[in-house]
Amino acid sequence: MSTPSIPDCPHGDTHCPINKELCALREKVEQLSSQVNRDFLTGLFNRQHMNTALEQEIERTQRSLQPTSLILIDADHFKHVNDTYGHVIGDKVIVLLAEQIRASVRKIDIACRYGGEEFAVILPSTAPAMGRRVAERIRENIERNALHLEAGERLHLTASIGVASIHHSRAINAEQFLELADEQLYKAKHEGRNRVAQAPWKTDNSTVSSEEKDALFGPTSGDA
Repeated sequence: MSTPSIPDCPHGDTHCPINKELCALREKVEQLSSQVNRDFLTGLFNRQHMNTALEQEIERTQRSLQPTSLILIDADHFKHVNDTYGHVIGDKVIVLLAEQIRASVRKIDIACRYGGEEFAVILPSTAPAMGRRVAERIRENIERNALHLEAGERLHLTASIGVASIHHSRAINAEQFLELADEQLYKAKHEGRNRVAQAPWKTDNSTVSSEEKDALFGPTSGDA
């Protein structure tokens, strides 16, 4: 039995009041969906979306056999900024940090505001060596771009960064993955701030592809 056809609107598609209402409702739903997953201040993904995306990328690593890297970023001395300049300037610092992070990553990377002055970037299909490069690029961009204040004053910013990577042979969940990166973030802070610390890449050599070895250690003599 064929599906009955929907009669055309006598006003025509472009003037149909119902069609206009449906389009407006669709647009509103899209806006609300975006707001649920986005941080209102920076426009980056929020922690709720980060947790979901992290679980998805861990599962993708198990299926695709491609590593996933995770970067955690924390603004150095942020409490001092808030205490000295106030929360309005503190918010501007957060926005500037988010801009530099967004400018430093690929479109497929998932940049999130983790909470307060902390950020996270999920790097799909990314080996440790590349994860380190991205983290250094973020750190350098933050250090290079000061916040311009009134009377020509420039507020120079730095950030400490922790990096961790996982491979398909390692059973891990999102919370454990975050803990790995957070340990390295603490290490970067402890060693003097404005630096990147990275977790060791632990894996059985039999599970590492030649491409992954080249990315980590450079081509072997047999490849020369």
